[in-house]
Amino acid sequence: MELRQLKYFVAVARTLSFSEAARQLYVTQGTLSQQIMLLEDELGSLLFERTSHKVALTEPGMVLFPLAKNIIQQVEQCKLQVGDLRKALGGELNIGMTYSFSNLITDTVRDFLKTYPGVKLRIYYKTASELYQMMVKGELDVILAFKPVVQHKDLVSETLFNFDLCAVMRKDHPLSDRKVLTLEELKNFNIALPGSGLQARKTFEKFNNIDTNGLNVRVELNDPNVIMDLVQSSNLVTILSSLAALYRPNLAAVPLEGYIGKMEGCVHWLKGAYHKKSAEAFIEMVRESAAVSKLL
Repeated sequence: MELRQLKYFVAVARTLSFSEAARQLYVTQGTLSQQIMLLEDELGSLLFERTSHKVALTEPGMVLFPLAKNIIQQVEQCKLQVGDLRKALGGELNIGMTYSFSNLITDTVRDFLKTYPGVKLRIYYKTASELYQMMVKGELDVILAFKPVVQHKDLVSETLFNFDLCAVMRKDHPLSDRKVLTLEELKNFNIALPGSGLQARKTFEKFNNIDTNGLNVRVELNDPNVIMDLVQSSNLVTILSSLAALYRPNLAAVPLEGYIGKMEGCVHWLKGAYHKKSAEAFIEMVRESAAVSKLL
């Protein structure tokens, strides 16, 4: 049984598609199918039910799936740990980040590159859900994002700071001088709502089981920076964490009345996974950065 065969098996098991798995692995579908058949021959069991319409895991396939994922993860961790010892801080560091965190880590990235010239950074800006999927696939070492409303069982989250969920608007908006706002008051104004994939939207929908149908939602967007640009140049109000307005001096963030709890800015690790030395060094620099320190 080869590690390559297990990787091929896991890719097909995740996608339930030989063509999609082959595309992700950059191999031909024929090569992929041949390696899966060799694995099935060695195990003496069919791992997939194949029809012209679908691919499904058999019972042996369901048993092998978590075992294969664990074996692959352990092998990768061995490589990382040996590599860390051999190269000290070097190689690549893959960081996932939601859009709201972009202004917080600019100085950290600059200082990290200067301090650790042997490390190449790859930074991905996506929604929290997309980043979670990338981490499960082993494509990310660490994530910076708000804590999800429902915690993922595969993630460990460490809180860096807290923020209120707020109504965000221009400082010359009629509501900008209020200490707190109710949703009832927002119904009289045009709203730019975060897209359904964003954590602020998920938190908002959980907010006292609020029905948002009464709000005059004129636009929905899944990029907080674009939302901020739009709010900054119009009379729209949006619902985001107060972090969104922190680096926009002409915007105001007013807390929503009755909201219990905070939006927690977190660093997320894959449970049980090896932490690269470079990842630990980067997160330590984030914790100690001036941008994060002034939020505490």
